[in-house]
Amino acid sequence: MNDTMGRARGMSRPGVVLTALLALASLAAAPSMAQEQESDKVASPAVVLRGNKVEVSEVPGRLKTGKLWIDAGEPECAKAHEVAMGPDRGNYRPQERLEALKTLDRCVDTLRVTGSGQLKGKGAEAMDFSLAHEKDVIAEQAKTDRAVQEFLGMRFGVGVGVSYSQDDIISDAEVGAGNVIVSTKDERTQPRVILESHYYGWCHSTACNVGSFGVGPFLGIVAKDEKLLSAFGAGVMLGWKDPKNGENDGWSIGVGAVLDANVKSLADGFEEGKPLPAGETEIRFEEKSRWSALLFFTRTF
Repeated sequence: MNDTMGRARGMSRPGVVLTALLALASLAAAPSMAQEQESDKVASPAVVLRGNKVEVSEVPGRLKTGKLWIDAGEPECAKAHEVAMGPDRGNYRPQERLEALKTLDRCVDTLRVTGSGQLKGKGAEAMDFSLAHEKDVIAEQAKTDRAVQEFLGMRFGVGVGVSYSQDDIISDAEVGAGNVIVSTKDERTQPRVILESHYYGWCHSTACNVGSFGVGPFLGIVAKDEKLLSAFGAGVMLGWKDPKNGENDGWSIGVGAVLDANVKSLADGFEEGKPLPAGETEIRFEEKSRWSALLFFTRTF
């Protein structure tokens, strides 16, 4: 029995030794967790901007907030981002934002050159994709701001409205019972069609700067009845549009005055509802220029 146990013990030693050797080999071949993490850090692509290391994966978010330009030590680019895309962009006029967008576009081009000189492979591809997206965002914002600039600038529109004269404008009348003047055509209130030009340069609030509203003067040529050009109008207009719409068209309402030339009405001394003046046997009329209040709506194009 002792011989049998000895043989068993003798046969188990090689197995134990072999198992130990395999375990040591496995430990030597497998990298530690710390080594894997360090390897991942080394493999993560990054770009160095004025001594500041920025990982490529952080570039989209830092572009959106404008912090990347601070990392890059580019105050001009950071200011351009603030004006064109910052939360207070409505404090700046469209022309200022468009100029800032031009600067920002040049900044992106410069950053692309810097990144291409430092990155290779997938890192370079990721960086290029982020910068290409940023240029698309800049182009879309420029389109919107150009539409706002055009909406607020010198524009034309065709509107319809009505004029009202404080004076009686009796263009036709007859003598009724008791020798009293009876009106057969009263033109105190008239429908109007107006071709106008306006400029929304009076308002500098945030709502106006982003293109939601506009306020400014207008001049117009007014048509009446069969007369294509019968009057001249001027006043103030208020316009509005969807600021998210990249188009420059909108709606406006105008209030002002219109001056009609050669308006026919009862001559001095003749009044509706009263008898003919002494010594007069028929109704007399006269033509002269007259002012009227004007209210109209227009579609800006």
